[in-house]
Amino acid sequence: MKENKYIDLSLLLTKDTPVFPGEPDIVFKQHAKIGKENYNEHQITINTHFGTHMDFPYHMINDGRKSNEFTLDKFIGKGKVIDINKPDLDIKDEDVFLLYSGHIEKGLDNLFTNIPTLDEKLIDVLVSKNPKMILLDIPTPDEFPFPIHKKLLGNDILIVENVCNMELLKGKKFKVYAIPLNFAEFDGSPCRVFAEVEE
Repeated sequence: MKENKYIDLSLLLTKDTPVFPGEPDIVFKQHAKIGKENYNEHQITINTHFGTHMDFPYHMINDGRKSNEFTLDKFIGKGKVIDINKPDLDIKDEDVFLLYSGHIEKGLDNLFTNIPTLDEKLIDVLVSKNPKMILLDIPTPDEFPFPIHKKLLGNDILIVENVCNMELLKGKKFKVYAIPLNFAEFDGSPCRVFAEVEE
């Protein structure tokens, strides 16, 4: 009998997790303590595109679909890792493609420097497969005017950025769960991403 194993693909969120250059800093603040209020509670101020997060079409397309316009099945699907350093364009249909560059493994201090670029030919092939999501181990697939963002999101293909541990999934059969917070009418959301690996 085969067993399943879970691999976390999302960054641990701390006060030191870097934000995209130019975006507001995050704030973690404890406003209640057991010794005083008899309970612990924190307040957090974060960006919708903080840590491992999901881009919804509204992020780049003014009339694009927003966070609450997708059903849960959009966030779950069978996945395949593609190494962008040596991509094979003979790609079969899949629910979720994970584009592995190795960039995030260089450490969070280097997250926003020397970001690898994605080949638009590869993106065109992936769009033709009509996946639910594309997962990236980089903080952005492109720069202004954001052609890859717009191509994916314009086809209702969700983008999940800053995904880690992809290398653990190479050559394996697995299902991806990328679960955003249940915000209304947002452009993006931090999310917990993990893989269920078939052993």
